[in-house]
Amino acid sequence: MQREKIYIERIKKFSELLKTKQYTKIADLKAGYVYDNKVPIPYDVAIYKEYKPIKLNEKWGDLWGCAWFKFFGKVPKSTSGKEIGAIINVDGEACWWKNGIPYQGITNKIHWYLGSSKEYLPLFKKCQGGETIDLLLEAGANSLFGAGEDDFNLKKMDIVEVNNKVIKLSYDLDVLISLFQILPKKTPRRNKIIFGLNEVCNVWNDGNGIG
Repeated sequence: MQREKIYIERIKKFSELLKTKQYTKIADLKAGYVYDNKVPIPYDVAIYKEYKPIKLNEKWGDLWGCAWFKFFGKVPKSTSGKEIGAIINVDGEACWWKNGIPYQGITNKIHWYLGSSKEYLPLFKKCQGGETIDLLLEAGANSLFGAGEDDFNLKKMDIVEVNNKVIKLSYDLDVLISLFQILPKKTPRRNKIIFGLNEVCNVWNDGNGIG
């Protein structure tokens, strides 16, 4: 295939672009936390603690420290009917507690696989607009496989709108990229996939080309 290297580079850049458009920030969350640098704080104790305010990019702990975070905010009324969630990154691992029960984990990325991070918390499948957000997360100052950096900072806390069409397209693209990368070069199937993905780039049109 002529210009194969150009096509592949274009497809990979497009894949990275899609990952930035899966969620659209619509508002900020605010946060408070409690911290112990030695032992985990039990849930029954954490819910009665006084939480210290913390800002974005502020340090909250050292390696192996333990914390609880409260995140709160309000969904803009202008997003009525949209699917809404939160993007939270505490620079370590965390567990969202819902109704007193561990509900969902999130984690930071590891250096050898940047796609390992999990930051999204689903909140409203179809919001009315104006809903109050009040989240409780338990956090550990460590990486996905144990020790990591020494300082841990609050990196993200956003209310976001979910772009499902972009997410589905992004998943499809990742699968097809992985497929053509393992197929023998100059084979019809590989060439067809690369050609098709390049056509997807052509019709993208800043999202307007998605059916």
